[in-house]
Amino acid sequence: MNRKTFFHWYVLIPGMTGFLIAMAIAWSRWPSPTMHDDFGNLLVASTLLEGRLSNPVPEAWESMETFHVVFQPSYASKYPIGLGFMLAVGKLIFGTFAAGLWLCAGLASASIAWMIAAHFPRRWAMASGMATATHPIWQNGWSQEFTNGWLAVTGTAIVLGGLLRIRRRFRSPSTTRKLVNSAAPRRPSTTRKLVNSAALRRPSTTRKLVNSAAPRRPSTTRKLVNSAANSLACASCYVSSEPSESERQLVNSAANSLACASCYVSSEPSESERQLVNSAANSLACASCYVSSEPSES
Repeated sequence: MNRKTFFHWYVLIPGMTGFLIAMAIAWSRWPSPTMHDDFGNLLVASTLLEGRLSNPVPEAWESMETFHVVFQPSYASKYPIGLGFMLAVGKLIFGTFAAGLWLCAGLASASIAWMIAAHFPRRWAMASGMATATHPIWQNGWSQEFTNGWLAVTGTAIVLGGLLRIRRRFRSPSTTRKLVNSAAPRRPSTTRKLVNSAALRRPSTTRKLVNSAAPRRPSTTRKLVNSAANSLACASCYVSSEPSESERQLVNSAANSLACASCYVSSEPSESERQLVNSAANSLACASCYVSSEPSES
């Protein structure tokens, strides 16, 4: 529970109002235990005031058995110590167990106001706390009984108010921004690396990718022309004055390789590319002369 928000005026005023109304009703009709549950909670309060959580087992305890009280393995009430603790605090501060009922009424009214303030304006929170403090059934009933629901209302309001505040904190824009910033890399260099690797904005990387995918690179064209020229040279070495059918096929394949290389030459070839293609063409012409003395049109 946040101390700064719990002790605001819209929380303190309903709490003080509930405490004073419960005390005024008690002065007009003093509360007294009437049920077995009341005596059980008073036993818890008396045990806590003595500085113990349970009492020693009395002699002849069999004749003292009653409702909501256990004697084995120790003498104590069956009820939790929550309401008994508030009764003990009232007895310790004001000298009477009834003061614990007044404290429970004021604490419940303040808790209701604190819970409502987590989701509604403060004026509505104060109005809700005042409605709890002035509730006729609760004040005339619970404030006069040593077994009541004030403490249960207080615990429920505190739990719900805390959950509403946690939900609001995680849904606020500032919290969302903090979570995003904590998850994202804070170093600018790391952010740039991630962006560049995802968007491929680096010129050098883009050029490398494009060049590796493009088949019309000058260096690739040179390699293709060189391979065609080497094939043509090999064919020229094997050509004789009376070439066989296999030699003719070799020269034809060299010519086809040269044609393919010419297709990969760029629209504006460099001077070295022109020289390379010309030399390959001259070699092809020489080979053609050795293939047949009277070459056909094809």
